[in-house]
Amino acid sequence: MQRTFLVLEPDVLVAQDIGETLVAASPGAAVNHAGSVEEALAFAHKLPRIDLAVLHLSNGKIRDSGLDRALSGSGTSLLVLGDEEPANGQEESASTWQRVGLPFTSAMILNALERLGLRS
Repeated sequence: MQRTFLVLEPDVLVAQDIGETLVAASPGAAVNHAGSVEEALAFAHKLPRIDLAVLHLSNGKIRDSGLDRALSGSGTSLLVLGDEEPANGQEESASTWQRVGLPFTSAMILNALERLGLRS
C-alpha cells in the first residue's frame, strides 16, 4: 500500500529534503507539501488518508488551527519539528506523535519514522 505524507514546512528546500527522506524510508510514497496551515488543512480535508504529517509549527499553532483535530480524526501520525515541550495532554501517545528537535537530520526523522512504525 502506498503511503501518503503531508509536510507542513514554509521553507521549500527544507520541505524537499524532508520529502526525500520520507520517500527513502517508504519507496513509492506520495509526499504533499504545504507552506501554510491553511494549505495543510486543505490537504487534510481533501486527501482520503494521510499516514504521517510532518509539522513545523508551535504547539499553540497546532492546537489553535485545529490541525491536530483535522488530522487525528483519520488516524494520522504526527511528527512535530521543534524543541518546544508539549502542552499538558497534547501529545496523544508515543505511537502516534513524535517530536524531532531543531536542527534535525535525516537520521533523526528516520528514527522517528521507525518509532511510529512507518518505515518500510
